[in-house]
Amino acid sequence: MVAGSRSRHSEPQGEPSDRAPVREGVRLSARSAALVRQVVREVFPAPARVLLFGSRLRPDARGGDLDLLVIAGADRETLERARIRAVARLQLGLGDQHIDLVATSDPERDERAVVREALQTGAQL
Repeated sequence: MVAGSRSRHSEPQGEPSDRAPVREGVRLSARSAALVRQVVREVFPAPARVLLFGSRLRPDARGGDLDLLVIAGADRETLERARIRAVARLQLGLGDQHIDLVATSDPERDERAVVREALQTGAQL
């Protein structure tokens, strides 16, 4: 690998504090979590919440995609457009890694299993 470059699936490099996890047991750097929050703020209608769930919350797991649930009050079409823009911006900012972003406006009524899992196990960013 060329000096200064990064692998296709690694976290962006920066100062050591940028690579520290957002909290104990979470495999997401503070810098990456801040980028996720920023993109959600800029792309989704306010107020919006974002939860990280899946393998990134298991310290014993390796690799793993970035599983995110965004909760924002908007119609389905608006959420889908925002979801597509957010994934594109996150891939540009975080590098080439798989990002699963699910968006919902009413998590309590949303019957998708992935939404249920995120609400039960997710960590708010």
